[in-house]
Amino acid sequence: MWLSENTAPAIRAALGAMKPGRAYDALAQAAQARAQADWLVGLNATRAFSLRHGQPGQPLSVGRVQSPTLKIIVDRDWAIGQFQPVPHWELAVDFAAAAGTYTGVWQGNPEEHPSRIATEAAAQALAQKVRPGRPDVLKVWRPNG
Repeated sequence: MWLSENTAPAIRAALGAMKPGRAYDALAQAAQARAQADWLVGLNATRAFSLRHGQPGQPLSVGRVQSPTLKIIVDRDWAIGQFQPVPHWELAVDFAAAAGTYTGVWQGNPEEHPSRIATEAAAQALAQKVRPGRPDVLKVWRPNG
């Protein structure tokens, strides 16, 4: 059923003129193509025009779907600008089984970054619980290398 408005007469008319769904396949494909083009053009052209012709903090929006696309870009750009690298440690231990070896990565709080450990001391303490002595692998991540 194809509707262009939600009034009672329009709904009756649409119900009386129903066609098989495949009759609207081309319209659905055209709508999907427009949606993809709106996204790609809006996202890329807005970014390009803002970098080339915009002022800092004043992005230029381009395309049919300007406001939602611009909001996504601005929010992401803000999040990138607010990012603060935080040193953390991850505990990965090699295990051996009959089928072979595998590396297990410690998973902590699933609501945050589950594999991150805040301090090296905490990572070492966990490693001691997994295997007496020095752990096989203690991976340290530090900002900027």
